[in-house]
Amino acid sequence: MGAYILVVDDNPLNLKLAADVLEIDGFRVSKAANAELALERIREEMPDLMLMDIQLPGMNGLALTRLLKSSSATQNIPIVALTAFAMNGDEQRALDAGCAGYLTKPIDTRTLSVQVAEFLRARSRRSVKILVVDMSSDLKLARVLHGWPCRDRGYGRDGAGLDSRNAA
Repeated sequence: MGAYILVVDDNPLNLKLAADVLEIDGFRVSKAANAELALERIREEMPDLMLMDIQLPGMNGLALTRLLKSSSATQNIPIVALTAFAMNGDEQRALDAGCAGYLTKPIDTRTLSVQVAEFLRARSRRSVKILVVDMSSDLKLARVLHGWPCRDRGYGRDGAGLDSRNAA
């Protein structure tokens, strides 16, 4: 079963189009027309990723993003901003609010699923915290943060030689 995507957009046509494209490509999709409905959907099931319209009635998309990023329960949900108003500085405002990325509308139906899949891959690369490696009967712990490679550096059983970057 595909990743669960929550699409938040107050325009019914945009909402349906994004949901239909993602469903055709194997994603599970839930829709919300405003921030309050989005919060209800999140309480029902935590999405793997959210596509968030910036201009929503009531609480706008950036305010909802800030709210979600301020909670330990929802801070790890990748949120990708969607907007039809590609003004100078909008992308930076979205990133500053906590969005993982920014897509302009109208969405490109040929590339939307690929873009969503790339955001999901980026999330899974960031979520790797600790890797345990068994090499030549020595058990080694290596911390893998932000894509740092794990190498066999010939540490002894006591872990001597760990530098501060790889210290557990």
